[in-house]
Amino acid sequence: MKLKPFLRSKQHQDALFQGLKDGVIDAISSYHTPETLENKVCEFSYAAFGSISFQTFLPMLAKFVSPKIGWEKVVELTSINPSRILKEEGSKSYILIDLEKDWTYNHESNLSLAQNSPCFNQVLKGEIIEIV
Repeated sequence: MKLKPFLRSKQHQDALFQGLKDGVIDAISSYHTPETLENKVCEFSYAAFGSISFQTFLPMLAKFVSPKIGWEKVVELTSINPSRILKEEGSKSYILIDLEKDWTYNHESNLSLAQNSPCFNQVLKGEIIEIV
């Protein structure tokens, strides 16, 4: 995977979690920035950074982040704070997710045209039911 920022050390991860807990970090985003096929299917050194994240964003938060900071804080950091920061309060969009449902993320369940994810062939908890 060609990721930016790259996957960090345990020490960096712990510092990021502490920043979430302490309120130093105001928001969490999937940084969903689709790339053209030409920017991804080329020599590695020329390829654009990134991997699929939109479909796995909430399940990864469920697995790694919510156990450390709680779901109330996750909701605050992923929806309330970004809306406040961008001054888009009162948005009517929502995502319905079944936090208890296990599902396998693979090429068949992938909703993206892209095929580059470090999460492929993993069982994830938290399936997106509906996006409105």
